[in-house]
Amino acid sequence: MTYRRIILILLLVIFSTLACADSDDDDDNDNDTSPVDDDDTIDDDDSIDDDDDATPDDDDDDTIDDDTIDDDDDDYPQLYPDKCILDEPPDLNGFDPDYELVSSGQPVKDKNFYLLTLFQVVSEIAEALADDTVIAVLSAQRDDDLRTAAATCGTDPNCYADALIWSTPDAEAMANELVRLFVTVKKDDLLVDEHMRPSGMFQFYADETDDEMLTLAWLDAVQWMNDVFYEYALSLEAAALDDLINDLCDDHPQAFAFFEPLLEVGHAAMIELDRDEAGRYEPLIEGDNQAAYERIPTIDWDLYRFPLMLVPGQGPELDWIELSPIGRWRCDLAVERYLAGLAPLIVFSGGHVHPDQTPYSEAVEMKRYVMETYGIPEDAILIDPHARHTTTNLRNLARIILRYGIPSDRPALITTDFAQAMYITFMLDQRCREELGYLPYRVVKRLSATASCYLPNPPSLFADGNDPLDP
Repeated sequence: MTYRRIILILLLVIFSTLACADSDDDDDNDNDTSPVDDDDTIDDDDSIDDDDDATPDDDDDDTIDDDTIDDDDDDYPQLYPDKCILDEPPDLNGFDPDYELVSSGQPVKDKNFYLLTLFQVVSEIAEALADDTVIAVLSAQRDDDLRTAAATCGTDPNCYADALIWSTPDAEAMANELVRLFVTVKKDDLLVDEHMRPSGMFQFYADETDDEMLTLAWLDAVQWMNDVFYEYALSLEAAALDDLINDLCDDHPQAFAFFEPLLEVGHAAMIELDRDEAGRYEPLIEGDNQAAYERIPTIDWDLYRFPLMLVPGQGPELDWIELSPIGRWRCDLAVERYLAGLAPLIVFSGGHVHPDQTPYSEAVEMKRYVMETYGIPEDAILIDPHARHTTTNLRNLARIILRYGIPSDRPALITTDFAQAMYITFMLDQRCREELGYLPYRVVKRLSATASCYLPNPPSLFADGNDPLDP
């Protein structure tokens, strides 16, 4: 357990207790002394009595209705989105919410290397690459390097690295050829305008020219492929790496394109090592998120203070515990707020994080807990089972909002414990800039001891292979 996590847990124990005892919450630079029910716990022995008129479900049929909040009996006077409302809507900067992401059927590869998926899967793009004389020569050379290494390297991993890793000069030379083909000759409508800009996957470069966007995206892909090789392929036993590469060559008798040798070796190594976290549960809209995703177009957002509520996960640190006590407490609090009608949707966020390679996803376990314990309907729950940090909890929330058609100009509600709420609203900016390169929110403000409001920032759509487990 890290020092930071120990401190956060200690703060949680101390201050959440204070928050429960004190119904008068100090409000983030405001002098609002309105009373608030900050007891932040579920009463009735952690169960919901659906037959109790004090709950939103009045029809005594033992089900949870999707009722909206009654402002005449407001138990949450501080939980309003006003602090986060902005006059200007978000600038989507070329992103098209109706764009359908291209799939190779291998989500780990698609999410980390979307540009290369476009090269492989979109027939017009693949044909343009294959038909270009200069690029075809470079592809033949890369293919020969791989097959020669497979025949001669044996158990020498450095030999494979020499054959596969892209040097900076070679990567930059290839960038020039790609720009020539797809911007100068074929024009940008085949690749950049038709796929790269509307996909959002390159959103961090949305303000760049077409040639700069393509260049930067290709150089990113090269860096990430190199990193995956060093991190995962070289983690294999030398003999296992040799077998893996020879099997790839045997299974692919046709020539590899210039980008495929390193891509396929790195991807295969990740799968071999069970580092497929980025692809687990995908496609979510056909699985865990299908029921809520299909309900979204029918929701009348004007009936709710917030369009959805984020609940970040908390790792148990022990591989035999499915859900940590803190994660369970956050769920209990979120259920209270959902039943009060504050939001029609709950988003649970957290991957297979603590301990490393745990079989339990925080988001999946939180969803299971609230459905089994409180009967929360599946069509009220979305999950992000991939986030590994607080930064990516908020980044992935933005992606869900922007891609699922949830209003992006209306603030979302974040429900968590006191320590993380303080961290999000007062300490997260710097970490986001350092680790992501941008803020995944346009604004985030503290509402109470355990709540913040949040507006998504479109650069969050950018697929960042610097973390291949959750790009």
